[in-house]
Amino acid sequence: MDRRKDQWRGITAGNNYEGVPQLFIEDFNYILSHKEKVGLHPKLQNQIQEFRKFVHSNSLMDLDLKREKFTWSSNPINGFVTREKIDRALANWK
Repeated sequence: MDRRKDQWRGITAGNNYEGVPQLFIEDFNYILSHKEKVGLHPKLQNQIQEFRKFVHSNSLMDLDLKREKFTWSSNPINGFVTREKIDRALANWK
């Protein structure tokens, strides 16, 4: 099983901190929409939906980046570079 998904389940299962500020900064290695990836091998829609479900069920919001839209890029493969927003900060309103 995917280690990240286990972490998401643990956060969701133990998340009874509605009034407490929360901030998660890490390489989630998932995207929230197809707009967050340019290049080869598009992400599957069910992977995107699963990550969105985690964000929504924990009342988190994705904090905007100030400079770059993408946080990761691949080495060129046959002239193609893949770029993704996989590193992010998620926080609640508190």
